[in-house]
Amino acid sequence: MGAQWVVDVVGVSAVFFFEALAVGFGLGVTNAEKGGFWFSRACFVAGALSAVGSAAIRSGTTAGVIVAVVMTPLTIAALRWVNGRQRLISRTLFAGALPNPPSAPATPDGALLVLWGSNASWSTGMPHTVIQMGQRKVLAITNTPKGKGLLITALEIFDDRGEVIAHIEDNDFWVKDGSRAKRPDASTLVVFDHNNAEVLRVRLLNRTTLSVLGVFRAPGSPVVVLAEDQTAIGTNVLQRCVFGNCAVDVRC
Repeated sequence: MGAQWVVDVVGVSAVFFFEALAVGFGLGVTNAEKGGFWFSRACFVAGALSAVGSAAIRSGTTAGVIVAVVMTPLTIAALRWVNGRQRLISRTLFAGALPNPPSAPATPDGALLVLWGSNASWSTGMPHTVIQMGQRKVLAITNTPKGKGLLITALEIFDDRGEVIAHIEDNDFWVKDGSRAKRPDASTLVVFDHNNAEVLRVRLLNRTTLSVLGVFRAPGSPVVVLAEDQTAIGTNVLQRCVFGNCAVDVRC
């Protein structure tokens, strides 16, 4: 087992693996479609298997085992990166397992309860608009096809300069440079503005309850602030109000 053997095994294996790695990372960064992420995962796995197979064929079983030991953690890290990337730009909120807060009102069977600030409303219809400012749907949702969560169908977040910093429409989730989005878990989406201030936190607590907090702006409309203790719509303040069977939860 000389130096040339090591060079051959490492060199050829690295070529196969890193070519597949480059393709996989490229797809993961540029392709927001579900199929693109699965193809990205396939590239990582295929690259690792090709590297192991090449080493085994060229230099024997021992070489294949050595390369497998090296490639396995790299492949696992790459797959975790894809999972994180897909979750970050996903429009889906999967149902968590958290209980409703003690102050949450009772709702009819099959209704979705929306907690906005210290207020609440429920609806039995889908699709559903959570926040509408003028004619603009600032936040709208619908059920996922398999009923395991909610899909954000519309989102438009403006910052204090009047610029759109986060936008969801037609399966595309876009965040402006200088702002950022965060997915702490599969149930939660958070958006931060250019000052790193949190302007949106939407969380599907469980299958029947959605929590929405944030600062919402739109041209020609008063600022809406959904805080944990109250809701402010311009100069008007709402606290501990409950509304039933609403087509729109917050409208201004």
